[in-house]
Amino acid sequence: MNSLLTFERQYCPVCKSENHLVLFEATHSSPEFFNFIKLEKFYGKAFYDSYNNGDLKGMTFKIVECNDCHFIFQKEVLNE
Repeated sequence: MNSLLTFERQYCPVCKSENHLVLFEATHSSPEFFNFIKLEKFYGKAFYDSYNNGDLKGMTFKIVECNDCHFIFQKEVLNE
């Protein structure tokens, strides 16, 4: 999902290789991901209310490993 909020890394931030393996993938609206962020005790009700109604819930949380240098990174990240 490329948007005004995010960009998708096309290559490894360390070695610039485009060759990578997906280790984990979930949408931000999936129960697995939502349960993961619930571990953060400092987030309050306002955070979860805005999260459930915001643009990020459609974003894909994808962790990949570079096949060349083995660096592990998040594929889609927030932009500046």
